[in-house]
Amino acid sequence: MASANFNKQILSSNYKKQNTEYFLDDVITKDFNGPYSYRFTNEVPNGVTLNGDMLTIAERLTFVLSITVNAGDKNNPTSAIATTNVTIDTTKDYAKEVEILLDNPGITKKVTVTKNKWTSIINGQEPA
Repeated sequence: MASANFNKQILSSNYKKQNTEYFLDDVITKDFNGPYSYRFTNEVPNGVTLNGDMLTIAERLTFVLSITVNAGDKNNPTSAIATTNVTIDTTKDYAKEVEILLDNPGITKKVTVTKNKWTSIINGQEPA
């Protein structure tokens, strides 16, 4: 009996408009020889796509992912199902967090006001 298993945690990004991509040949361990083809075994949310061996997951999704792995020809087919839970990545990307902070309209306004009043602020004429 053939088997296929995910060998790493599959995560969805915690950031808006940032997809996560996985090369299925690398993240699914198989005990049978390829070349491999992949298809979804279960229904997946909008924003999850499978293009050949490239899995793309939209941001902020949690769901059960089940992939059927096929190999061999029609006379000698081999297939197995790999299943895992997709969760949201909770690690922080410092550069992305700074970008989000600086994109905040309130922060942008404060920085602009502070720049415009900088001379008065450092001369003690304006409260910071």
